Amino acid sequence: MKMFCTFCKEAPLAMASSSLFITGNPNLKRDAVVKHIESTRHSRCPDFYINRTQPNNPGTVEAEIGAVLCSINVILSIYLS
Repeated sequence: MKMFCTFCKEAPLAMASSSLFITGNPNLKRDAVVKHIESTRHSRCPDFYINRTQPNNPGTVEAEIGAVLCSINVILSIYLS
């Protein structure tokens, strides 16, 4: 059974680069996994994955932009009434 990093596998190649955590490897050791989790390359991928898979999650950029636009629309509708 191959192990891989779901976050890095789903991220664009330019962001995650190519590694055994993307292609999968049945022989990954604990030290390699810990080093991967602490890497700068990996640290950028969870946010991308969450934004892509859960766009309505309150912590995502898309959700925050939607909330701001909704607030602006409410203010404009009150002002223009």
